[in-house]
Amino acid sequence: MCHPLPGKNVIDQILFSLTYGQDLAHRIVIKTVNQLIELVAEAKEIELLAVCGNPIQLGLLTNGEIRDLAFSPDALMRKGIAMPSRESRVLDAATIGLAAGCDILVPPAIKAEVGADAIAMIMKSGMLHEPLAIGIDFGTNAEMALKHSGRILVGSAAAGPAIEGQHISQGMLAAPGAISDLEYDWGWRCKVLDERMQPQVGDTVDLAAGRIISKRRPRAAGITGTGVIALVSVALEAGYIDPPRIATASGKLTLQDGIDFGEQDLMEAGKAFGALRAGQRSLAEEAEVSLNDIKTCYMAGLAGTLCDPNKARQLGLIPSLTRTVSLLDNTSLEMARDLVSRKESLDGMERVAEKAEHISFSASESFKRNYLAEYAYWCEGARSPERDAEKKAERPPLKIILAKEKVPGSPIKYLIPDYRISGLDIKSNKRCIQACPQKAILLRYGCLEVDLRRCLGASCLRCERACSGFRLGG
Repeated sequence: MCHPLPGKNVIDQILFSLTYGQDLAHRIVIKTVNQLIELVAEAKEIELLAVCGNPIQLGLLTNGEIRDLAFSPDALMRKGIAMPSRESRVLDAATIGLAAGCDILVPPAIKAEVGADAIAMIMKSGMLHEPLAIGIDFGTNAEMALKHSGRILVGSAAAGPAIEGQHISQGMLAAPGAISDLEYDWGWRCKVLDERMQPQVGDTVDLAAGRIISKRRPRAAGITGTGVIALVSVALEAGYIDPPRIATASGKLTLQDGIDFGEQDLMEAGKAFGALRAGQRSLAEEAEVSLNDIKTCYMAGLAGTLCDPNKARQLGLIPSLTRTVSLLDNTSLEMARDLVSRKESLDGMERVAEKAEHISFSASESFKRNYLAEYAYWCEGARSPERDAEKKAERPPLKIILAKEKVPGSPIKYLIPDYRISGLDIKSNKRCIQACPQKAILLRYGCLEVDLRRCLGASCLRCERACSGFRLGG
């Protein structure tokens, strides 16, 4: 339903709930799900519902405890907050406010920060049938799983919002107008997402000189996480980046429509890249294998699905000697579909949750050591023999496997249509329109129209600060 609230990532969702109250967040989720139900069926006709997602999303739906995801165990103890159970449940949908009078299946989590969406990635990817494989969900809360010799090791690295285009000076979430990739064509050709979220050919630019070599029709509003991955990858290879410096005369890389990428942006992106890489190394050390031994990788999440695996491998976001990469679809939504059509799938999720070994990166000495090395490289320019050897190593050709159910010619499958809302009265005050970095607010026929695909939600609220008559939280 593309509702911008309580937010589009776990940080936004926690922030909104702590700021405005979880009851409000719960009511928004329930109202939106009920509207979705009205689109497809009569509530009385529904015999079973199923849901899958991260623990925060499931907590907001069921109005369960989520504060354990916001505070450390010590802080929870001081606040008198008990750690909730993350076991699977079968609830009466009506008791949580849903219109349907039936059961709703709520799957388990492995740990608070590794939820049902991570279990879905493990099960739907097929990695359980591999002797050695890794699965990575690219996002703010980057869950990853390593399968080796019958063991399933899982962890969650706080990659931060840079992997989704946020905390980058001209970054944005994946939305129309976002630069999502770069291709070489006697210069670097920008790929810009259109209204259908399809990458279209944009301007060809000289990244170092800031010169437009050729212009094309699509205009860009910013750069998204996959675009950041592509930009850093090609700039490193071309010698434009020598962390933490950008080795150009201007000290920045210039894309189309005045979109720049500076050294502070590079440090923010590097910290996110470092967390992903350090998490993989920590799981590999726990399993007593080398990352170089891992030849099969699964990439999940919107950034993982849209990202160029070769550029991700160049940055070390997936193991350097990976030979086969599978780009997964929305495995969480597919798992929900399995649950509602085959109720026994819940038993399978419970078995994975019980078998998985959780590695807490916040308490892992291995993760701390690996992340410090990554931070030193990206933010302080430190070098290491291991990284130099990896840079010189010849990477094998990469076989890329797309998910089975794809729209022809499309990198992702569209399951939910576009919805927009309108009707907010406005007279002469346009400060909220001017303040929106995503260009999500339009003035049409005397009303504000909010494009909910672009809105950043509670992590932004620049419109609210600019105009007292416009409140997203109201």
